[in-house]
Amino acid sequence: MNKNSVGLIGLIALVFGSMIGSGIFSIPQNMAERASLGAVILAWVITGAGMLLLVHTFKLLSEHKPDLNSGIFSYAKAGFGEYVGFHSAWGYWIMSCMGNVALSVMINDSLGLFFPVLLEHGIETVILCSGLLWTMNFIALRGVQASSFINIISTVGKLLGLTLIICILLATFDPQRMVVDVWGEQNNLGTVFSQVQSTMMVTLWCFVGIEGAVVLSGKARKKSDVGKATLIGFLVAITMYTLISVLAYGILPQEELALLSNPSAASLLAHAVGPWGRLLVNICVLVSVFGALVAWTMLVAEVPFEAGRVGEFPSFLAKTNENGAPSSSLNMSTSFMQVLVLMVVLFENVYLAAINIASVMVLPCYLLSSLYLLKIALSGSESTAIKSKRYALIAALSAAYCIWLITAAGVEFLLMATILYAIGIPFFRYTHSKRIKLGESVYARKDKVLEVLLVLMAILSIYLMATGYLHA
Repeated sequence: MNKNSVGLIGLIALVFGSMIGSGIFSIPQNMAERASLGAVILAWVITGAGMLLLVHTFKLLSEHKPDLNSGIFSYAKAGFGEYVGFHSAWGYWIMSCMGNVALSVMINDSLGLFFPVLLEHGIETVILCSGLLWTMNFIALRGVQASSFINIISTVGKLLGLTLIICILLATFDPQRMVVDVWGEQNNLGTVFSQVQSTMMVTLWCFVGIEGAVVLSGKARKKSDVGKATLIGFLVAITMYTLISVLAYGILPQEELALLSNPSAASLLAHAVGPWGRLLVNICVLVSVFGALVAWTMLVAEVPFEAGRVGEFPSFLAKTNENGAPSSSLNMSTSFMQVLVLMVVLFENVYLAAINIASVMVLPCYLLSSLYLLKIALSGSESTAIKSKRYALIAALSAAYCIWLITAAGVEFLLMATILYAIGIPFFRYTHSKRIKLGESVYARKDKVLEVLLVLMAILSIYLMATGYLHA
């Protein structure tokens, strides 16, 4: 047995641990900020259906394309060429780094209950977050099996903690509160459609990580476990997210939920059962976010490693240590996250906007995976096992869901994301410089058009930010 492989339980823990991090403890306020109970329920139904389509997309691709085990970007590369594949890997890596920094700051803010100086986001926050990120680096350098074991322990802890929180909400919520202003008419929240749309980035951020087993599919003990782990982890996660966000309306009305400080689940339980409820949630936050940080450290290093291995990123990133861990990729990623930590202290508002951009940046990766499944389902050159109308329908609906999420993100965040994607262009040229000099066909005509459009959009975004028309 490969000591650096991960079994079904480890993959489930990875998927669940990736999705259940800091978001679930802020979900009551985040969902209620601009949406009524009726809209929230509709949002989870739509999200559940959309994410289930994505789950099936990844499951089908992992089953019928087991050779594409370099991570989620391998689908973009196989379907649309090296240039698009590179940007899929680049965007996913940037998003992962931003997510890790967000998790470390959430741990900082949870410890602020005991050490208030941490809430000032000064040098103490820099030291703590830096220490956390480099500790995760040390753990990950011990190998994927060691990281997976720690993640399993943390996942069990967060599962028990969240189950206890849900039980408390079930025991204390008032059903009569939930029938008051169900559609937000009294609070002038707007149309039901606009309310639902306002929650989409929140629900997306909750499920970023759903592809975790696919990213590590190359290290799965059995390829068939990848699809199973993704589906099981998703079902458990969406059940918990829905219960906590819906039951919150039975504790407080929408207008009061919208004003709760985050992590809002702590404020909610403090109202329901007293101060010990806040303490319970903060302890759960620490356990949960620590586990998510372990899981995402594995994911954030795996993308540059696999991209370096297949030639999409510089080859030195494919180096491993004696434990089989991607040491060069880990050290580069952690160093970049260290820079982002400094940005949190210097430009906090920009950082908070960057978290929303991170959600937008992962969407092209999801969209390209769906479009690749659609392409091969409709192609006569592929095996008949995946060529079917049912698979094509799943892929088309999954792609439509991703496009709707992109439109829901807002123009400002889409434009900001183009800046980060454009920054990757010099790295692509550096990685393929030798091939470009030899006259190899690295760029297709469509790639050149895409590159020009990306640069123009990035320049426009920078101009709009500089002139104050675009605010982070």
